[in-house]
Amino acid sequence: MYFGSQASDLFCRVYDKTLERKINSDQKDIPEKWTRLEMVYRKDRAKKLVDHMINGHKSPGYVLRGSLKQYLRFILPIADRNQARWPTAPWWSELLSNVEKLQLTIEKEDKTIEDMISWVDRQISPTLSAILEAHEGDLAWFRSILVEGSKRLSQKHKDAITQFLQKEGTPA
Repeated sequence: MYFGSQASDLFCRVYDKTLERKINSDQKDIPEKWTRLEMVYRKDRAKKLVDHMINGHKSPGYVLRGSLKQYLRFILPIADRNQARWPTAPWWSELLSNVEKLQLTIEKEDKTIEDMISWVDRQISPTLSAILEAHEGDLAWFRSILVEGSKRLSQKHKDAITQFLQKEGTPA
């Protein structure tokens, strides 16, 4: 069983290790019941996990179980449509009884005007060029898009503009 996407920076797989060993080995002393739970951490999630171990002075077992407690919960169905109110399975509570939830998220820095320019260059400049060429260099369509877009600026856009102008020494 997989929990989360295998392409994501954090996911979990649970499988029957006994069955796997019996299929891939001729070993005789394989335990009758052997379930394996594996967590996969990538990129910033992996860095944050290690940070909790080193700077938080926590054991690997504590940190791994804390992240499990944060991101995965096995529940028992009851007659309530809201699954958030369903009780946690007792065996899961017992496994994670002496750890606190441990978040592995890192607050993203706000996008700068330079970041936005880079994104436009990487993602949409070929599309813009194709439209411009189809319009034989006439930029009227682009001006109207920009005017409409200026009406939809979010606070993060306005903050990026202010930061950029301050850095450039231009009054906001």
